[in-house]
Amino acid sequence: MNANLLTLYSDPLDPDCHRVRLLAAEKEDLVEVIEVHQHNIPEELLRINPTGSCPTLCDKDVMLTEAQVIMEYLDERFPNPVLLPIDPTERAKIRMVLATVRDFWFPRMKILDDVGATLEQKEEARKILKKNLLELRPAFAHNEYCMSDEYTLIDVTLAPILWRLKRYAIPIDDFGIEYELYMKKVFTRKAFANSLSLFEEGMQ
Repeated sequence: MNANLLTLYSDPLDPDCHRVRLLAAEKEDLVEVIEVHQHNIPEELLRINPTGSCPTLCDKDVMLTEAQVIMEYLDERFPNPVLLPIDPTERAKIRMVLATVRDFWFPRMKILDDVGATLEQKEEARKILKKNLLELRPAFAHNEYCMSDEYTLIDVTLAPILWRLKRYAIPIDDFGIEYELYMKKVFTRKAFANSLSLFEEGMQ
């Protein structure tokens, strides 16, 4: 393990972990990723985080476990490039969207990833997630990225979600040209390719 790098314990299938890996990849050579499979949690992770939850970030004496907290910590600690705007109004807008995604989108994605969920539960989750994505479509109309001409934490969060649409049986063609162009833009970034686990590479 490289002592100069931060350590990120990450589930290779989890979209929350994916967005943290993506942010770290945007910063370049920032973290060492240790893959964690929930049926085989390493002892070293349990020693520092008894719940064994992912993502977990270790930075010397600092241990963080919530994706949004980790992302903001990394962005402030390594501000090149800056992914959360300096302007407090713009920063607040982004945090509001991210809170909505965390509280309403990610629970539906967990249902879609849950092998124990019923077909009815999955279909309801699929409909809600699709509706949420369609409601966000105007945010791309006059911007280079989502809500902004700059690549931000919203894009870091959206890209892993959109990458999973095929896995979730949500037709990409239903989202129109705005999403098509946006996905091409974010998926072709070098950092995005570098953020993918082997499992995620097989999702497309």
